[in-house]
Amino acid sequence: MDTRAKSVRNLVKKTNAQVSIRNFRKSDLIDLLNLLPMCFTKEFEISGFDPDHVTHMVNRGYGNAGRLIRGLLWLAGREPMKFLVAEVDGKIVGTAIVNDQGKLGTYHQSWLTQISEEEESRRK
Repeated sequence: MDTRAKSVRNLVKKTNAQVSIRNFRKSDLIDLLNLLPMCFTKEFEISGFDPDHVTHMVNRGYGNAGRLIRGLLWLAGREPMKFLVAEVDGKIVGTAIVNDQGKLGTYHQSWLTQISEEEESRRK
């Protein structure tokens, strides 16, 4: 497990021992498609929500070619993006996307670019 996931896991352990943070898996797609409309209701009223497009993007990123590219980047020590899920009792209740900008001077820079959490699980 990389440092970013460990630090997020340590933060979560302080707030709620039932939550586990792990990497997104392709098998999480159904839960993701159910979670997104709950988290971004107002945004999707404006822009719309296309589950087929999300499915297509996940299949591209987590299909054979996507896994190969991510694996090669991981072997080279470069993961430009990390997609994490928060899970409670086997149910996905949140997601986070972390973009890694790499080393800038003496600092390593990563950005939390997107976070979503189902309403019942917020601030717990």
